[in-house]
Amino acid sequence: MVSAEFCLSCGAPLREGAAFCGECGYAFEPTATARAPSAAPPAAADPRPPPAEPTPAELAPATGPSEVPLPAATDHVPPRQTRTRWFLAGALVVAVIAIVAVLAVVLAGGGDDASEQPPAAGGGKRSSAAALDPSQIEAALLGREELEAVNPALTWSSTEEGPVGPSSDEGFCNGPTTTSLARSAGDAASGWVAYRQTDPPGSSVLLKELIDSYPTTAKADRFMSSVRDSIACKSYDTAFLTIELQRSSSPKLGDDSFVIRETSTSRSVPEAAPMLYHYLFVRKGSEIVTLELGGSSGNPDALRTFGKVALDKVDVAVGRG
Repeated sequence: MVSAEFCLSCGAPLREGAAFCGECGYAFEPTATARAPSAAPPAAADPRPPPAEPTPAELAPATGPSEVPLPAATDHVPPRQTRTRWFLAGALVVAVIAIVAVLAVVLAGGGDDASEQPPAAGGGKRSSAAALDPSQIEAALLGREELEAVNPALTWSSTEEGPVGPSSDEGFCNGPTTTSLARSAGDAASGWVAYRQTDPPGSSVLLKELIDSYPTTAKADRFMSSVRDSIACKSYDTAFLTIELQRSSSPKLGDDSFVIRETSTSRSVPEAAPMLYHYLFVRKGSEIVTLELGGSSGNPDALRTFGKVALDKVDVAVGRG
């Protein structure tokens, strides 16, 4: 039965279960539409948007390998291993440059240091490249027995009054000290001893010996020349003294030698006796022997004798004796 509520012909309302229309007499026959079983529920709509229509460019045929996209150059990040290798290579280059610079300074004869302290007594070391090592220098320095053998009437004792240290204005003519000049000439192994005369009583005689052993004769000769050049005046004043200088040659000793005589007078006590100092500089080969004899009664002839004994000991240490 049709369960429509209105006539399909005239539209008049129908009674429930009526087989024909009461107004127009239209009979209701079963139809496919009226009696067909209920249709299946419609399929759920697909929530995804429909695929986009391909563009003409996408439908065009492939033209070759250019269609494969390549990464932009700016997107490339070097791997960490590459960066590490470049860092190590740079560090190696810097290290090589530093080593070459140090070797250049050494070969050029550098190594002088004005702030360095004086060499230690008995063979202090300043360079392993010198001709003599510290033990050889210690063996070459004068001993008390050599001093007393020159004049048995005199007695000596060791003292710690060593050479004046590096200074730019405490040397001859208010210039560099001989210690500074020695450093400027080149790196050397050095040692010194000092003795004070104790008999006769009241003696003020002081003797110092300094040995500098240079790697080359040229550097030793440079020191001798710098000391000669430092005697650029005949007299000069310090805070307490007036000092007069006189340079003279000495009897032939070694390969080169000269003597400097220094007379010091007190400026505050003019009546005090002047102090005499004699400096003997001797070069033999690449070794320098410097002797300083000072006091009110120093004997310059004894200084030359000490110088000859000192050279003989140096010759033995070097192997020339």
